Amino acid sequence: MNANFTLGKNEIVKLFRFVQKKRVRYKDVQIELVDHLASAIETEMEADNNIVFEDALEKVYKGFGIYGFAKVVKVKEKSTRKMWRRRIWLHFKKFYQVPQLIGTIGTSIFLIQLFSYYPECVNYVIGSVGLFGFLGLISICFFNYKYDNEISNYLFIKSYMGLIGGLIYFVCIVPVQIMDLELFTKLDVTIPMQSVIISILMPLACILTYILLFKIPKEIITEINNRIFLMSGIMQ
Repeated sequence: MNANFTLGKNEIVKLFRFVQKKRVRYKDVQIELVDHLASAIETEMEADNNIVFEDALEKVYKGFGIYGFAKVVKVKEKSTRKMWRRRIWLHFKKFYQVPQLIGTIGTSIFLIQLFSYYPECVNYVIGSVGLFGFLGLISICFFNYKYDNEISNYLFIKSYMGLIGGLIYFVCIVPVQIMDLELFTKLDVTIPMQSVIISILMPLACILTYILLFKIPKEIITEINNRIFLMSGIMQ
């Protein structure tokens, strides 16, 4: 028995190449798999003095079944999407709790009063929200350009980018559709009620835009740096 056997840098590099060869393209998933493989291989080599690295790797890999890493990747993709939905919801809930709730309700009341005296301001407010979203999208494009090499193959980034598309549609397009007078006519909604609906939706749209395009991207940058640091630590 080899006591406290630890894989060296060369073996870790081989593990990364092995995982990549098995078509695991996400770097963050690669790190998790390599960490798992390394621990399992070290256990095997501690228990058996005669087993070599390649044989231990083959034995551990067989434990993943006939689908290999494919099932692991699929589960990670599903869990990552779920993580982002929960994370966005947790951020959103904070704006409907004290003290943020006061500002959210206050904004809606202010807009209701504003629209009751100046109905034409509705279009200006919607335009401002659209501009806010547009500026946010520009910041995301800049974010992608600046960190392209670091984030291009991270699952948690790709999953987030895929998720925000539908939410950005809600933020930028739905309020404009709500303002469709023909729609309100069909629903028999009065102009004052129309203003109330818009007054409630606008803070919601602004909150979502801020969370999706400003708040979370800042957190992602920190996570990217942490994961790159972890990657460099594993490779040392």
